[in-house]
Amino acid sequence: MKRKNSFDFSKHELKVTRNDDVLIHEFKRPDSIVGKLVFINTRGVMAVTGDFGNWIFCREFHPSGDKDSGVSRGYWDEKLEIYSCQKSKIYSSDQTLKDIKEFVKDFKKNYDRKMNEEEKEWVEELINNVDDEFYYTYIAYRDYPNTISYEDVPYGKERPSHLDCVYDGFDAMCEYIRKNQNKRKTANEKLTENRLVCNLRNMVTEFENETLTEEGIYDYFANFLISSGVDSRIVVDALENFGDLGKETATSIKVKEGW
Repeated sequence: MKRKNSFDFSKHELKVTRNDDVLIHEFKRPDSIVGKLVFINTRGVMAVTGDFGNWIFCREFHPSGDKDSGVSRGYWDEKLEIYSCQKSKIYSSDQTLKDIKEFVKDFKKNYDRKMNEEEKEWVEELINNVDDEFYYTYIAYRDYPNTISYEDVPYGKERPSHLDCVYDGFDAMCEYIRKNQNKRKTANEKLTENRLVCNLRNMVTEFENETLTEEGIYDYFANFLISSGVDSRIVVDALENFGDLGKETATSIKVKEGW
C-alpha cells in the first residue's frame, strides 16, 4: 500500500462494533491511542474522528478486504465538500510557487507572445508574497493584469496532511481486513486438508481388510475426489504415505489422470 504520509499504521488493530444501524470501525494500536481513527457509518453518512481531526462525508464508506477496496481520494474529497463548509484542499505556498513557475514556463505557448513588463512585475510580486496567503490572494485576484485570464492565475492547493492520514488509515484498515481474510482462508483450507487426510487413512485401513480389484479401488477414490471438492493432487500425495495399498492407488490415479 502506497501512503501519502509517513505515519505508520502497520501495528494498528481493528475492532468492529455494530449497534442497530450504526457501524463503527475503531483502528488503533493495542497499547496506545496515538494515531487512533474511528470510522462511524450510519444513515447514509460516514463520520471520522480521532487523532487526525473530525470529518463528515455525505455517504457511507465500508472497508472490506476486496483487492480493489480502498480510498479514491478525489471522489472522497467530493463527498467531503458537497453541501458542506469542509474543505479537502487548502492554500499551499509550495504548490503555488510551482504553479507560478509553470505559468511563466508555458506563457508563450498559452498566450502566443512574450510576457510584457506589467505581467513580469505582477509575477515578481506574486513570488515575493507567496508565503502570505491573505496578501498573495489579494495581489493574485485583485491586481492581476487585464491581459491575463482569471482561470490562469497561479493558486496552488493541497490536501491537508491530517486528511491524507485519514485516507491512509482507511486503506490500511482494508489491508488489515484483507490479510486476516487470507489467514482465515488458509486456516480453513488446512483444516479441510487435515480432515481429508484422516478420512483417507481410515478408508485405506478398511480396504486392506477387503478384497477389491484395482479398478474398484480407483472408482471409489475417484468418486471421493469429486464429492470432496479438494485438489486431487493433495489426495494423491496423502495416499502415497499410507502403505502399499495407498501407493498403488496413488499410482493408479496418476495413470488414469495422465499425470
